[in-house]
This record gives sequence, structure tokens and C-alpha cells, in this order.
Amino acid sequence: MAKKNGFSLIEIVVVVGIMGILAAAGVASYNKMNDRAQVEQAAQMLATQLRTFQKQADSGVNNCNHGVEFDGVKVKYSGPRKLAYCESCGGGCVGAGEFELPNEVVLQGFNPEILFRTMSRGVDGGISMVVTKGAISYQVIINQAGGISVAKSEEQ
Repeated sequence: MAKKNGFSLIEIVVVVGIMGILAAAGVASYNKMNDRAQVEQAAQMLATQLRTFQKQADSGVNNCNHGVEFDGVKVKYSGPRKLAYCESCGGGCVGAGEFELPNEVVLQGFNPEILFRTMSRGVDGGISMVVTKGAISYQVIINQAGGISVAKSEEQ
């Protein structure tokens, strides 16, 4: 009987198939991990920006006209990835700007408007918003006292 050297075609095809399945699972896992990191980073960015607005309101430093009361910093939802903000002066707005989340990350559940009041007077009611991409989401929570936190939401 002749001595068999090497591998048969079927053995090679099976090994290559198994390697392909493992590689595909690794790529899918990497993509999910990357998406999770992107959403968490966007939620942290949002919380940091909200804290900046809060500190600006607390400081009382503003661009309101002389004699017009500074109410605080107003933040409004202006699109799936955008927030508009301004200094609230006697009900009007000055110093308007926008904050935008990174691509592919969406903001959901944002109240129509948040007012960070001056002198650490907090906000009206508890507010919760969700930063999401696909099935991955993080919650940004503002409590009545004005505390801002980020928590991972349950995956659907």
C-alpha cells in the first residue's frame, strides 16, 4: 500500500470553512464592541456638555442686557443628533449655539426643553434621554437637583 502524504481536498475545505466561521464571529463581535464603545463615548460627551451648561448657569456669567434677569442656560432638542442651547434672559435667548453627537449615534427621549437654573437651583423634574445606535443604548439622566449621570440601558 502506498504511503499517503499531505491532506485530502475535503480536509482542507473543512478546515478553511471552520476558520471562516471563526473569523466571521470575531468580526461581528468586534463590530458590536466598537458600536458599544462609540455609544458610551457619545453618552459621556453629552453628559459632559450638559455639565458645562449647568456650570455656566451656576456661575451666573451671561450676555443678557443690563437689567434683564438671567434665568439660566436653556437646552432644546433640534434633531436626532443635535441640541441647541442659549442663555435664557427674561424668557428670550442670547448666545445661541449647537452641540452635535457623532455620526450614526441618535438621541431619543429628549424633553422639548431643559433649563439649567442659576445658583444651583437644578432643573424642572427628572429628565432622562437615551443615546443609541442599533440595539445598544446608554441613558443620560438629570435628576431634579441637577445631578447628571450615565447608565447602560438594557439591550432589547
